[in-house]
Amino acid sequence: MKKQFLFLLIFSAIHSNAQTLPLTAANNAYTAGDVVVKQQVEYKDPLTNGQGAIWDFAFLQPINEEYEVKY
Repeated sequence: MKKQFLFLLIFSAIHSNAQTLPLTAANNAYTAGDVVVKQQVEYKDPLTNGQGAIWDFAFLQPINEEYEVKY
């Protein structure tokens, strides 16, 4: 029981520490080596909207295989 409590205490401390970085431009900016890949695909109406909706666009067909965007 003591080992389980110690494990939970350590795990919760490590887990909560990982959540301390604020969302700022400095913490989330592009860095050297980052790649942004965009795909131009056919339009599909998502049919549903709102909170909790699940959209699966994994099987859309590409329109332009050569589509390239550089930043």
